[in-house]
Amino acid sequence: MQREWDTGKWQGRPHSLLCFDELTEFTRTIYRFLLGWNRSTLLDERCRVVCTGNPPVTVEGRWVIEEWAPWLDDKYPNPAQPGELRWYTYLDEKLTWLDNGEPIYHKGEKIKPKSRTFIPAALKDNPALAKTDYLSRLQALPEPLRSALKDGNFKLAMEDAPFQVIPTKWVELAMDRWRANPNPPVGQGLTALGADIARGGTNKMVIAPQYGNWIGELKKIPGREVPDGPTAATHIHKYHDGKADVYFDSIAVGSSVEDCLKDHMGKCLHPINNAVATNVFDKSGKNRLFNMRAVCYWKCRE
Repeated sequence: MQREWDTGKWQGRPHSLLCFDELTEFTRTIYRFLLGWNRSTLLDERCRVVCTGNPPVTVEGRWVIEEWAPWLDDKYPNPAQPGELRWYTYLDEKLTWLDNGEPIYHKGEKIKPKSRTFIPAALKDNPALAKTDYLSRLQALPEPLRSALKDGNFKLAMEDAPFQVIPTKWVELAMDRWRANPNPPVGQGLTALGADIARGGTNKMVIAPQYGNWIGELKKIPGREVPDGPTAATHIHKYHDGKADVYFDSIAVGSSVEDCLKDHMGKCLHPINNAVATNVFDKSGKNRLFNMRAVCYWKCRE
């Protein structure tokens, strides 16, 4: 299971036991996909999933902390003890923790929760390696790798990739501010709508309302509810106030949306092709941004 597209090789192949070694080296997509085939036709056979691995030292592995938040996330409101069972399910594709394992009803469907736990371990808990000189090897490593491997510490700060455009810490601080102020600034009207167009399939159409420098909650419409461009245009109209600018991806199905909206919105409409070259410079005035995609990311950073 080296890459995400390798999952197709495993579709429909049942296993009553799935074992992941070095879980943080997998993606969440791979992990959740394979859970669908953790099954057996034998009624008395136990089906389970066992995951092992070291703490993530890069942001790509942080999804593991989110999936085991009661044990690993310092901000989780109801922390769990090592080895304690917790019950969960996915509601509207969102991981949801429950009080117990009793079935619940969601949108008319009866859902049976699954249990999950977490057991921490450090080098001293490994009798085979603890007797060797492996400790001295780990002590020579740089942080955060040193503490991650030696102590099994999942709560260390993970390092960003060297060329990550927006530092993870900035995102976390912005999210904290957003949760603390869940409403637009007083007196601030709608400034813009950003729309990511989807048509059919598993992708979602997403609309982002902007009020000054405050971004509202994303509006997500399942792709199956957006069969064509006119329907996508109708969703944009639903959240538009008649004055705010509208920015959207204009290629592929977006071109149909543009045709539907240009007569109604006029100068409010701003179709975007992220691959188009630009003459826009960064705030310093020294560096030209390569294309519209670079402009969007870098201006967001600034």
